Amino acid sequence: EKESRDAPNTGHGSTNTPGKDSLTTDAELAAAFRIMAATKSPDKEGDNFGAAATRDDGSVCGIQRAKALESRVVELIAAIGDIVNGAGNRTVQRTDPVFEYFCEKCILSLLVDIAKEVRQGNKDAKGNKANPESSFHGVVWSGLVKAQVYQTVSLLISDVRNRSIVYYLLSNNYINELIQCMQPVQQWTEPAIAAMLPAYVDLLKSLTLQLADDPHLFPFLTIECNQNEDDVDSDDQDSPSVQFPLFSAALETACSYYAQSDSHAYATCLAIIVNLMQIPHTPIQTWMSQSSVSQRMLADHLCQRLLDRYSRITYLTTGPVVDGPRHNAVASQLMSLKDHMGMIHEVFWSGVRGLDVRLCESLLQRVVSVLLKNLSQALPKRPFLIVGLVDADVIPEPEALAQVATVIFSFMFSNLAYVPFQRMLAVALFHPKSTPIWSTLQWIQKMESPDDYVFMPALSDIVNNDQSRETCPNSFREEIIKSLQGKYGEWRTAVSAFFFPKVLFAEGK
Repeated sequence: EKESRDAPNTGHGSTNTPGKDSLTTDAELAAAFRIMAATKSPDKEGDNFGAAATRDDGSVCGIQRAKALESRVVELIAAIGDIVNGAGNRTVQRTDPVFEYFCEKCILSLLVDIAKEVRQGNKDAKGNKANPESSFHGVVWSGLVKAQVYQTVSLLISDVRNRSIVYYLLSNNYINELIQCMQPVQQWTEPAIAAMLPAYVDLLKSLTLQLADDPHLFPFLTIECNQNEDDVDSDDQDSPSVQFPLFSAALETACSYYAQSDSHAYATCLAIIVNLMQIPHTPIQTWMSQSSVSQRMLADHLCQRLLDRYSRITYLTTGPVVDGPRHNAVASQLMSLKDHMGMIHEVFWSGVRGLDVRLCESLLQRVVSVLLKNLSQALPKRPFLIVGLVDADVIPEPEALAQVATVIFSFMFSNLAYVPFQRMLAVALFHPKSTPIWSTLQWIQKMESPDDYVFMPALSDIVNNDQSRETCPNSFREEIIKSLQGKYGEWRTAVSAFFFPKVLFAEGK
């Protein structure tokens, strides 16, 4: 019988030894590798996202044999890393014959090819027809194998002391290809991404540290591209003519659900983004300032995370008096809110030309507008009494929205020490005049240039008393005054009393 192309290739470590694992055929072993593959496929999820694997003895033996091969390959890749790295000795300069052999045999290229191999049946992860001449063993589809590749390469890069070795490791776009093959992260299964993400983020961190130490490595971490390629925003005239996979991968990973569910990975990705933006190297700063797509993606992500935090705190605050577990949950959310404000502050002061203004407009348009609208919502009738509680202990959702909005305004004044934004926010809240676009304008999903900015010019015209700009009385200012006067009860008065000192002592006062 003709051997299936999905079966392990006998020329690359096949273990079809006569008399051993006699219940396992090549086809069953190939099916086992497809089920263990890191990428999603009908072999695993099926049309109804349910496992499609069979449960006969041959399939079980195939899985067991595939797992044994997987463990063996992981051990081999880890052993290669230990040998090349001098068994973990960070003082080794890597001028020994072992590393020379590693370079001569292009083992780094082999490791990258293993990480890139995602063949599923007769198609790859992107739906293209797979290469029938592929000589890779099916075990390389495993998420654990790919995770070990990322970990090994990360150790190689982080331990480098010799500049010429760094240049070799970063040459021929091997590292750039290794970075890009992880994207998009949605292609991977949950177990695979759980194993691969920590090692992948650690690789991005190691590269960032190397680049920060020697910014002249920047050309090695870029890829020349044509404006008509699919992965470049050809409709954006300001888009740079080169790709910077390290920054793009950190940004896309941070924006993914998988990274946001892992607080350490998410915080590391954001730190990588900020550190890359703060490298004082002209070519890097030029790329950052020209990449309006990346700027927009980062600004939108930071705003959406802030809105998500607002919704979670409001949900925890709404209802009867807050008990112990809810109190702890609210306190945890407030700590996370402060950390997120600190990250926005770092982005404001990153030094990337145009990013601070874009982020300021995005915050006004996507976050501040929502918070202002929730300050002026009319409260419904009080709910009925709840046994064991008084009516004043029940916080309805509109009141919770207003209270949490006031708290977030307080955090903005105390943590975002970016004077232009603080002044714009103060005008929106306290100036006698306001602009009707707070309630009429819909969110502009794609701000291409400063010509698309709306709120900053409007608020600036109010301060400059531009008669050509349509204005209206500032109802938000009236709502804040009513809160201080106690017209909404003591619920919001205490929150407003906490809010005003933050405004008075803000740097942009």
